[in-house]
Amino acid sequence: MVSAGRIQAKRLAGSSAYDVLVSHNEPRALLEYDQALDLILERLDALKSEPVASKDAFGRTLRQDLQTDSDLPPFHRSTMDGFAICAETFRPETLYTVVGSIAAGGIWKSDKESVDQEIAALGIATGAMVPPPFNAVIPREQAEVHHTRQVEQVRFTTESIEPWTNVHCQGSDAKYGEKVLLAGTHLAATHVGIATTVGASTIRVSRRPRVSLLTTGDEVRELDCRTLTRGQIRNSNGPMLECLINFWGGAVQRHRHVTDDPIPTLDAASKVLYESDLVVTTGGVSAGKRDLLPRMWGELGLETILHGVRIQPGKPLFVASGPKNGSSKQASGSRARIILGLPGNPVSALVTAHLFLWPVLRSLLGMNPQELPWRSVRTTGEVKPGAHRQLFRAARFVGEGRDMVELIPWHGSGDLVHTVSADGLVKLPLQEQIVPAGTIVPILEHL
Repeated sequence: MVSAGRIQAKRLAGSSAYDVLVSHNEPRALLEYDQALDLILERLDALKSEPVASKDAFGRTLRQDLQTDSDLPPFHRSTMDGFAICAETFRPETLYTVVGSIAAGGIWKSDKESVDQEIAALGIATGAMVPPPFNAVIPREQAEVHHTRQVEQVRFTTESIEPWTNVHCQGSDAKYGEKVLLAGTHLAATHVGIATTVGASTIRVSRRPRVSLLTTGDEVRELDCRTLTRGQIRNSNGPMLECLINFWGGAVQRHRHVTDDPIPTLDAASKVLYESDLVVTTGGVSAGKRDLLPRMWGELGLETILHGVRIQPGKPLFVASGPKNGSSKQASGSRARIILGLPGNPVSALVTAHLFLWPVLRSLLGMNPQELPWRSVRTTGEVKPGAHRQLFRAARFVGEGRDMVELIPWHGSGDLVHTVSADGLVKLPLQEQIVPAGTIVPILEHL
C-alpha cells in the first residue's frame, strides 16, 4: 500500500490535483466550535482498561468504582493526646483516677463493668481507639496530673465537655460499602491514598493513549540547529505539544518531523497510523500547494470528518477517523482511532490543542470530555469580536478576585510570546457588535 501511495504522491506533485486537499465533495459551511467538537467526540470510545498497583496509579484515570471494605474510620479514634472520659458524668475540679492507657493500634484490656465512670480517666494517644464507656477526650494540655505511690490521678482545667469531643467517630467519613471514588476520576495523590485506605492494592485504570506526533514544514528546524538561515524557524510546536499530551494523560511514543514533500509525508503517516491510538499533526492542513496531509490520509484509507472550523485562530483544523470499514486500502492491524491535524502557527496549535486535543484525550481515557475547566468571568474593557469566526484569545486575570480578565495584545497566530502571562483562553461571542466592558465570557483556564 505504501508503494502505491508513493506513486500517487508523485502523480499529485506533478499535476493540478496537487491543489486538491480533502476531496471532490461539494463545499460545506464551516461548523462552529461546539458543533465541531461534538462531531469529533461522537466517533470516539474509551480505550480498554488495565490493572496497575495503586502506588503506581498517580495521574491515571480510574475505570472502576471503589468502595469501602469497612466503616471509615473503622472505630472511634482520638484526635489528640490526652485523657478519655465519660462526658455525661464529667464534673470540673474532680480528681479522676487514671485506670490505664492506650496507644495507637493498642487495645485497652480492662473489666469495663468495674470502671467507675464518674471518676475514671483513660490515658490515650492520638489515633488510638476510644473504648466504651469513654466518649470524649480532654487534651493533655488541659490536665493536671498527680502521682502517688498507689495511683495516678488527674484534674482537668476545662469547665465542660460535650460527648464525642476530640473523637473521630466510627463511620463519620464513610460507611461500609459506600463508593468513595468513581470511575472516570483523574487520580491525584489523595485518591491513591484513599484507594489504599479501602484495601485496593490493585485497581483498573485507562490505558494511556499511544500518541504519535508529526510536525511538518520545510522552514522548521529542530532545537539542535545552532544557526538558522533566513526564512527558517525552530520547531516550537513539537516540544510544546509533547508536554501537553503527556500532562493530559497521553503517552507520546514517537515525534517525527517531515518536510513538505509527498513521499516522506506519506511514509511517516503510514508508519504512525499502525502504531497509534491517536495521531496529532501540526501544519500541512491549510490551503497551500504544499499542505499535503489531508490528501495523504485519504490515500491511506481514512475518512475525513472535518476540515475547517469557524474559529480564530485554528480555522484549518483537520480531523480524520481510522480506516473506513470495508475500504480496500485498509491495512490489517491499524488501530489509530483518530487523526487530529492542528494548524502550524504556534498559537493556533496551542489554542486548538486546548479546544480539541484535550477533550479527545479525555474521551479516550474514559473521562467526561465536556468537563474542561471553563468558568465565567467579566471583561475589563471593550473587545472587538469576530463577525464570521468565533475568537479565542489569551487572557489574564486582573485584581485579586480572579473574576475579571483582560485580553493580551497579540500580533497574530505566530506570536507565541504573548501567551507567557496568560491564565486562560477567553471565548468571545460570534457577533459584529463590540463586546462592552463588564460582559460575562467563558474562560478555559490552564493555558
